[in-house]
Amino acid sequence: LKEMLAYRTPWAVLNMAEVPHGDPRRSCVAPPSSLADNGILFDPGVKTARHVFKTATRSQTPLQLEPPMREQLDISSLEITFERVQDLVLALDRLLGAFNVVVVTNHFQNPTCQGYRSVVLGIRQAISTGSHISTVRLQLQEIERARSTCSKLIYEAVRSAFATLSLLNKE
Repeated sequence: LKEMLAYRTPWAVLNMAEVPHGDPRRSCVAPPSSLADNGILFDPGVKTARHVFKTATRSQTPLQLEPPMREQLDISSLEITFERVQDLVLALDRLLGAFNVVVVTNHFQNPTCQGYRSVVLGIRQAISTGSHISTVRLQLQEIERARSTCSKLIYEAVRSAFATLSLLNKE
C-alpha cells in the first residue's frame, strides 16, 4: 500500500515500529504523478497486538465466544492530507481504481459525532494469514488543523469533568 502511494521513497519502506511518534519521518510528501499527488502521507504505525485485542474485547457481544479479532479495521492505517479539495477528489478516484476498496465512508456527507469530516477507505490487502482491511483516511489540511486543536480542548474539558466527578464521589 505504502509502496504504491510513494513509490521508491524511503518512507514507503520505513518500518514505523522503529520510528518514534512525532518523528517527521512518519510523514512524506507524495511524489508527483502518484496516486495521492499533492498529498501529505502519514503512517501512524501498526497497532500493537495488545491494543487490537483490547479493542476487539470491547466490541465482543455476549453471543461471541471470543473477541472478534478479524473484524478490527484499524490495525494498519494511513492518512493523506490535502490542501485542496480537487486534489482529494482526484486521489479518491485514483485509489478506487488502484486498490480493492471494500468500504467507503464519506464523513463529508455524514460527519462523525465530533463533527470531523473526511473520506475513509477500507482497502483489502493480502497478508500471510489471508487478508486484512487497512484504512486510508483522506482529509483536508484546514479541517485536520481545526480538529487537532479542538480535540485537545475537548480532551482537557472531559478530563477536568471526570476529575471533578471523581472528587464529588469521594465526598
